[in-house]
Amino acid sequence: MTTQQIEAQPESEPPNGEQAHSFSYKPAPEFAGVARREVGALLREWGFADVEFDLLVCLDEAFTNALNYGNGPEITVNVTASGPSVRIEVEDCADKESKPTIEVPAEADATVTSPVLASVAEGGRGLFLIRALTTRWGVRPLGGGAKGVWFELDAPAPTAAS
Repeated sequence: MTTQQIEAQPESEPPNGEQAHSFSYKPAPEFAGVARREVGALLREWGFADVEFDLLVCLDEAFTNALNYGNGPEITVNVTASGPSVRIEVEDCADKESKPTIEVPAEADATVTSPVLASVAEGGRGLFLIRALTTRWGVRPLGGGAKGVWFELDAPAPTAAS
């Protein structure tokens, strides 16, 4: 199987934050679930329940990458919504600069239902899923080895929280 290297897209500007919230977590596996619950509650409160599942899958993948490749005292999750766009960024710290990339079989399309997704190595699925489930994604260097993995989803117009 041939593979093609797919890199994160260049950083886009965050939406003109109509709504924004940041969460900080200890870099431990049990906080991935806490992050999903807190961000999920925030997305529902902001009226983004229709896209909550996809965004939380991506959050979980980015948080796991931060656990695996970062080594700082905390992981920060920033959530911004502007109109129908939601942006989530997971910031970590690392000893060296890194630029996450994904290896995707050349015959794969960018959808989660791709029949070749199962052939992607377990360690390479996170960013593949982020690419498939979101409108835009990328990596923002934060200096000193730290980085922010961000992703955006242009959702249907937000609905009132119930």
